[in-house]
Amino acid sequence: MRTLAGFVVGILVTIGAAWVHDTGASADTQSPQLSDRQIVNWDVLGAVFQKDTEALRGLWGRATHS
Repeated sequence: MRTLAGFVVGILVTIGAAWVHDTGASADTQSPQLSDRQIVNWDVLGAVFQKDTEALRGLWGRATHS
């Protein structure tokens, strides 16, 4: 039962994260930065993931080397 609940929570978090990103993103498809567009395909998702991963690594580096 916990596994099923974990799957449901994971799906809801994924959909919620995409919704939060898309509500703050520009609907302009000609945006110069791929990560600033709404998540509608794998290229945009990859760019958003890369940008967020780099930001988290920077935060982790500052937190551990302070």
